[in-house]
Amino acid sequence: MRGTPKPGLPTYIEVGGQQVFRQPLDLFGAHIRAFLLDADMAALRSLCDRQLNAAAGGRYRFEPLTSKVMLAFAQIDRATSSDPRDGGYGWMSEVDVAFWVPVAQLAPEPKGWDVVDVAWYLPYLFVDNPWAMASGREIYGFHKGMGRFDIPAAMTGQGAYAVHAMVLDRHSPGTRAVERELLEIRAEGGFPDTPSATRAFDNVADAFKEISGLLFTNRAAIRLMLEHGIGVRDFSSNLYSYVRRAAVPMVFLKQFRDAADPRRACYQQLIKATGNVKPTSFAGGGWMMGDYTMDLADHDSHPIAADLGLPVGRSHIDEAFHLTFSFTMEPGEELR
Repeated sequence: MRGTPKPGLPTYIEVGGQQVFRQPLDLFGAHIRAFLLDADMAALRSLCDRQLNAAAGGRYRFEPLTSKVMLAFAQIDRATSSDPRDGGYGWMSEVDVAFWVPVAQLAPEPKGWDVVDVAWYLPYLFVDNPWAMASGREIYGFHKGMGRFDIPAAMTGQGAYAVHAMVLDRHSPGTRAVERELLEIRAEGGFPDTPSATRAFDNVADAFKEISGLLFTNRAAIRLMLEHGIGVRDFSSNLYSYVRRAAVPMVFLKQFRDAADPRRACYQQLIKATGNVKPTSFAGGGWMMGDYTMDLADHDSHPIAADLGLPVGRSHIDEAFHLTFSFTMEPGEELR
């Protein structure tokens, strides 16, 4: 879905050393290894309230759809603008590592709230180059920060997956920011519990269908539907419309701190944008063999465990998958 241009905006002033190129953005050869983590619904609701709902102004409300979150390591071969002008300037490779939270978008109605859409929210996202960070933050509101990564070479590799980033271990006047390991994932042997663990995906839609079924066939999603009077058929129709189109809707909190008053935002908006998988770009995928564990650190500057309701230290991972495709990050739209 492409957003509607906002009338009356000033022309963007192009400068030397530009790091933000015109969207849409084409990303070719996205090699993804993803892990499904058991989180806490109360923590996810609090996250949605503090970040998305605080900015929604009552026009919309966002609630977590499931107690599962996804941690995805994505290695992208080639990222470039598909704009007629900027697309001719060149390209870059990119690594993204992000936590993905599936949420329901609700709108007010006379008797309460009605689920009008579903989306993914990415509260923590790390990349390996400043151009990817600047473009993601300034155009869409991706909460991107710089990171350094360990990723096995093979798509189903059994080595360590790790994220290193600049952190403040504890908030205090004497704390110096240093690079630390935020998390590490290792395969410990054995097999995932999911019955389709040994079966490869036929195509992207097949992959999305299996992953969505694993995420949303749970008490949390059913509770949300019952609470808001949403029929399972209506919800499934909305969800699988994205599955059929191989589309990934995302919602972002885009904001910039005010220069005069640090307590205020000079710009604050919820942005909705969709990543559309390119037809015929599927290049393989399936459930990853192995029994995985994650070690998650606790740093005051990056309260990942508290925000998502994940355990600090070691935890078990039941499901993991790999997937390769290309996609276009479409222009976004403001939700209020």
